Amino acid sequence: MHNCVTQIVVVGLLFIPTQGQAQETGRIEGTIVVRAKGGNALVPGFELVFASDTLRQSVSTGPAGEYRADLPAGRYSVSSNQAGFYPIQRAPFEIKPKTTIMINVSLMVHPITIYNLGPKQLDYVVSPDDPLKTEHFRDKTAMIRFAKRSEANRSTEYRGAPFQSGKERLDVVPVLTYDALTISATRFVVEKGTLKVRAVGNVVIEDGRDRRQGGEAFIDLGVADPITTVKIQRH
Repeated sequence: MHNCVTQIVVVGLLFIPTQGQAQETGRIEGTIVVRAKGGNALVPGFELVFASDTLRQSVSTGPAGEYRADLPAGRYSVSSNQAGFYPIQRAPFEIKPKTTIMINVSLMVHPITIYNLGPKQLDYVVSPDDPLKTEHFRDKTAMIRFAKRSEANRSTEYRGAPFQSGKERLDVVPVLTYDALTISATRFVVEKGTLKVRAVGNVVIEDGRDRRQGGEAFIDLGVADPITTVKIQRH
């Protein structure tokens, strides 16, 4: 990673206010990193796009991979199609007036293969498919990103898998997102019908404010406010 100086810059804004109503804002902030065997590497100058029904705003990360955006209250998605990385995929989230939420993003490098067909022929590039699949819950307000899925009588299990990222071979773990909540673990077990979820092994929970770690965690996606049901057990 280059040690360059990049300011946090809003590079695009489209907003249509409701006539006669003041727009209250909230703040979203976080850090963008790319996974590597030696630890996470910060990503400066990475462009994120936040979108709601009435607004689309682009924000670039600063020198330490940090970003910050003040947005009108509402429901948002975040995306990015920056070259060299797989697209960001997570559940939509709510920004509330006069509050700050934290959403960190872990990227995966998008490897490419270049074939040299000779001096008189053009090279071409083959891009591999995204190694993770997506399954949605609660009318697409929650999702799990995973590599392997297996069925049992009363539950479904989601796991990660090894992934070749350039010259490195990484273990990609499954990730569950709902609103500002992000949970990563070695595996998730989802109970059919009730949507009760058990996260097992190297659990990391970020709930929009704090970051916690443990060996096992539980969340009930079948209730009105799943975030209030999160329980974590230490190692």
